Amino acid sequence: MNIHLNHLLIGKRWKKSLYDLGADRIIKIIANRCIEDFFLLDIEGIRRYLRLARNQIPKSKKSLDLLEQMFKNAGKQYFKGEKVTDFVNSLDISKIASNICRQISYLCSELGYECDKTKCSR
Repeated sequence: MNIHLNHLLIGKRWKKSLYDLGADRIIKIIANRCIEDFFLLDIEGIRRYLRLARNQIPKSKKSLDLLEQMFKNAGKQYFKGEKVTDFVNSLDISKIASNICRQISYLCSELGYECDKTKCSR
């Protein structure tokens, strides 16, 4: 069994607990970007989900701030880490994945996907 966790969560106590639960190995993953950066690769999908006009897309350098502002403009609230199934299902995941494949190729390979850094498949 492989268990993948953000490297910040892995202390000595965590490692021992994971191995005690049956992990064969622990892979450290260092995140340089947040998930909202990836969501914004389908800005049109977000706009459609929120039913915002093209001129209602605010300007921001931080992806989380931009997404929160877009939700606010639509009369909704975005909570990082909350269940967002409907929102994620409305996005073009293929479009997003094709844009981030090179960045996540190591993770894909570790999870058993064939990855040529342009697309991943099982």
